[in-house]
Amino acid sequence: MKQRTYSNSKGYERVDHTNDAEMVNEGLRLPKLFIDRTVFKKTSAEKRLLKTLRRKGGPRGNNWTKHEPLHKFRLIVYMNRSDKVDPNHFKSTHSFMCYENEVPGILASLTEVGYNIKQAYFNNKKINTYE
Repeated sequence: MKQRTYSNSKGYERVDHTNDAEMVNEGLRLPKLFIDRTVFKKTSAEKRLLKTLRRKGGPRGNNWTKHEPLHKFRLIVYMNRSDKVDPNHFKSTHSFMCYENEVPGILASLTEVGYNIKQAYFNNKKINTYE
C-alpha cells in the first residue's frame, strides 16, 4: 500500500470509484475472479456420448424410469355371493381410492377374505381380475 497525502478534512485522499485497479490496490474491492473456461469444454468423444444419451431418452433407453402416479383414482369392485362371507354383512360393490400399483394388492386381499370378484373397474376402465 502506497503512502497517501492528506488533502481533505477527514485526512484521506479521495479514491476514483471508476478505477478498478486503484480500488483493488487500496483494498476497497476484491479483485475480479477469472474463470477457467477450458474446464467446461468437452472432447469430441464426450460430445458423441452425450448426443447418444440424449437420443436414448425414451422407454427403451438406459436413463428412462417410470414415474410414480401423482393422483389416486377410483377402483370399483363388483362381487358375487359367497358362502365364506357373512350374508348379513355382504356388500356387492366396494369402492376404493388408490394408485394403479396398489390395485393387485387390494384385489388379493378381497379374495383372501372370501369374496368372489365378478368385475373390477379402475378409473372407469375394466381391468383383469386375475382369475
